[in-house]
This record gives sequence, C-alpha cells and structure tokens, in this order.
Amino acid sequence: MLNVHSVNWIEIEGYYTRGIKDGIIVQAKIAPLGKQHSNAFVISRLTDDPASRLAFRVTLKDGKGVQKVLYFKSPQNSLEAIFKANSLVDWLDGATLDTLKTRCRRHIYINLKNIAVAEDLKLFLGGAYILDDGFTVQENTIYCKAHKSRQQ
Repeated sequence: MLNVHSVNWIEIEGYYTRGIKDGIIVQAKIAPLGKQHSNAFVISRLTDDPASRLAFRVTLKDGKGVQKVLYFKSPQNSLEAIFKANSLVDWLDGATLDTLKTRCRRHIYINLKNIAVAEDLKLFLGGAYILDDGFTVQENTIYCKAHKSRQQ
C-alpha cells in the first residue's frame, strides 16, 4: 500500500488539546463539483481547482466543556497548499495515482519507505509537484530537475 496523503499536525490556536477526554473530531468536507466551500481550507484563483471545495471541520470541547466547531484555513495560501489540496480532493473523489500523475497543479507524495514503486511513480518518492505546464518538480530540493510527467 502506498502512503499518498498524510497530515502531520493541525494547530488549533487558542485551544489546549492535550488530554481532551472526549477527543477531537476532524472531518474533511467537500462541496459539490463546481462549487466553492464557504469555509474553504485554501482558496485558488482558478475556478477549476478542486482545492476551493475542501474544508476541514474540527469539533472539540473548550476548557469549560462547551462544544465548539471550528473551520481551519491554511496558514499560507500558496501554490504548494493549493496543489496538495487539489490532489487530496481528487483522491477523496476516487482518483488513482495513475489519474493524479496526469493532472496539472497537483502534488503526490509517496513515502520513501515504499520499496515496490512502479518506475513511472518513483519521481514522487518524497513528494513532487506537477506544475501548470505538466512538468514535475521534486519537493525539498535546492536544485530542482523538471521532468515531463504528462503525455502530450
């Protein structure tokens, strides 16, 4: 199994979350195709980016035991955040890696611990972005090699 998407942490400003007995519920909410979610995690200027359909709803109790519902915004409205959200929404809508690797403005992350990775997906080990022109740039590199990932 490939680790395609992962969330390292969600910072909840103003709330102390360690030791909450009732737990925290994080839900990914997806607006219908062609619609922007009113509490979108990240907003893209392009109307066909699926990122604007995604919202994260968090339900928790505050220090007084009162239930709160919060929606999170990306700390940065960057292309990186948009590309990652685009891929996540596509994946939640049922897209496979074979589909994602052909779409522009996407990010694919395959965990480096995966040893049985198809040759055409090895570029995504450790993460890579697929740019508007179809070229792929590996994540976290000072010198980025661009690779054409889409078939023309």
